[in-house]
Amino acid sequence: MKQIVLAIVLATFFISPDTSRADNFSLGGMAINRPLYEGSDESEIDLLPIIDISIGKWAFVNNERGLGFYVLKERELELGGAIGYYESRNEKDSAKLQGFDDISDGFDGRMFAKYNMGRTSLSFQIRSDLSDNHKGTLFDIGAAYSINPNRRINWTLKAATTFADKNYMQTYFGVSQTQANQTIFSSTPTAFVPRGGWKDISVNSKFSIDFTRRWNAKWVMGYKRLTRDAAYSPLVRGVGSDNQFYFGVGLAYKFSDRIFRF
Repeated sequence: MKQIVLAIVLATFFISPDTSRADNFSLGGMAINRPLYEGSDESEIDLLPIIDISIGKWAFVNNERGLGFYVLKERELELGGAIGYYESRNEKDSAKLQGFDDISDGFDGRMFAKYNMGRTSLSFQIRSDLSDNHKGTLFDIGAAYSINPNRRINWTLKAATTFADKNYMQTYFGVSQTQANQTIFSSTPTAFVPRGGWKDISVNSKFSIDFTRRWNAKWVMGYKRLTRDAAYSPLVRGVGSDNQFYFGVGLAYKFSDRIFRF
């Protein structure tokens, strides 16, 4: 399965020059305040890239979905696959992670579907680890509503929930007996083996405005509530928080599609 997803995604870039124009090519950066790691009650400010490139009708690279392609892209229905990136979680990130193994960053294979109904859309996505760091799979379900008062402004509100399998939950929220014996977990000195299940529910708001033909400003804010075994983990209930907030502002520049032809 992993090899099939990778082969299909890479094959999309061996397309004819006539269809491989970069119809949209935007690059930029965003400063975002977010938790140190999933379940943390501490936060940090990170600088992240903004990437939004569409190549012809079928291929794309962006922050939301990764590097991928559309199998079907119509006004109402979108189907496709991609390779996405997920970040690492390291012991040095926080004193509360002392004794926990580092989880390397890596790539996951993604399959997605989106159904558009005017301003409203429904989405579904599967993310499966390709790098064998957590060896898990996530299932995302979302509903969004977009407001476009004019061509320069876009505002999107989205609610979503994520189901995580046992492998993912054990990697990020499991606590061994040795780890539980640490002083920081003195109130819950027992091992914790989470089950697969609904990991979180979330809401977020994204706002963007074109203040020139090329320059675009972006704001994003969101809230995620960890649920069930993710919330019960000693890493969250004992020393962290099941309430996760983030806020970011960014700036992007849209290049001319005449410059980029592949």
